[in-house]
Amino acid sequence: MHEVVPSAVRAAVRMLTMTCMTVFQVSFARLPETFTSEDVMRCFGLTSDGTVRSKTRRLISDHLIEKVSDGRGTTTGLSTFRKTGVQML
Repeated sequence: MHEVVPSAVRAAVRMLTMTCMTVFQVSFARLPETFTSEDVMRCFGLTSDGTVRSKTRRLISDHLIEKVSDGRGTTTGLSTFRKTGVQML
């Protein structure tokens, strides 16, 4: 049997999806061109290192950022990333 989804529910889901995308786009725009995991935490409002690692892995797999250095030899010891210039639609 095929369920019919009311148009109000479809509209609410569409609005929620658009809001999530807008929040992501604003957060991503706050990142400087070259940044560390601390910047990801601050710009996306994340609270744990695990969440930051997941977010950076996802951004790398989506080709939105790339890893520039692994942090060895730096004073902070943090990896450095940069935006690739690819934009999400």
